[in-house]
Amino acid sequence: MKILCDKESDQCLSKLKRRAYIAISIYVILLSTLPLVNDVLSNGGWVGYGWGAYMFDNGVVSVRFSDIQYGADKPKIYVYPKPYYSLRPIDAVEISDYESFVDTLNIYRDAENMTVKIIDRRSIEYAYTYPNLTLRKVVTVLPNNSIVVRYETSRDVLFRVSIWRWYYARVAGISFNDTRKTTEIMLNNVTSIEFEFHDKEYGAWIGQVSFNMPINARIFRDDVGINKFIVETVSRELWFVITIHSNTSAVTSPVTAFFKTLLSVKGTRIVLPVIAIALVIYGWRRWIK
Repeated sequence: MKILCDKESDQCLSKLKRRAYIAISIYVILLSTLPLVNDVLSNGGWVGYGWGAYMFDNGVVSVRFSDIQYGADKPKIYVYPKPYYSLRPIDAVEISDYESFVDTLNIYRDAENMTVKIIDRRSIEYAYTYPNLTLRKVVTVLPNNSIVVRYETSRDVLFRVSIWRWYYARVAGISFNDTRKTTEIMLNNVTSIEFEFHDKEYGAWIGQVSFNMPINARIFRDDVGINKFIVETVSRELWFVITIHSNTSAVTSPVTAFFKTLLSVKGTRIVLPVIAIALVIYGWRRWIK
């Protein structure tokens, strides 16, 4: 672009300075909006963030699969506190491949190969290959924010699926005090299991796992509390629906929630463009105008 003025004149230098500042300002503002744009475009859909790692987040629930080299968090489910969905997500439950089995095969350690495929915006598939066996796991987030976990195999197997949390307050009405005399409690022929946990900041939460068939389950504890229950059944297919909701009203005040939102990951995505625009305006008034 030609500038029709004497390059040595103050007027020419001023024009160059303004145009350069405008170009840099536009670039900085666009750059600051990228996290927000990405958040808007990916909201309510599966997005990758690592090697075999995917996440679904719609601001109400967050479902995250860890990197392919890790057996834990397959997936891990988080929930957001009402009514301030922009606050810290609460760690709810984890489906652990590292602690789950089909027959005698550990889902994570014994797999010869694992592939990942996004089926649609709400569903993702993890396929595992073993000697003489294939396993398909599909996780779907329903419109009502329940999570469906479906296992399918090429033949009948003994499923042993581990559902973890540090720690449960109750599982199937059983508390840590009820397990003082044993480290394991058996449930027979149940079609659903209700659990409860507590968050220090956001109170009590209730969850339920509903199964497609009667199953057996074992509840385990360690020295601190109940930390897992293992679902067991023989079939070619096992699926269950996990639903989680708050059992208490939010105790966070609107003012506290506002400042926590500003410091949250979601909050910074909105704050960054605001800061960029404010700095551009300040710079224009300070150095250009």
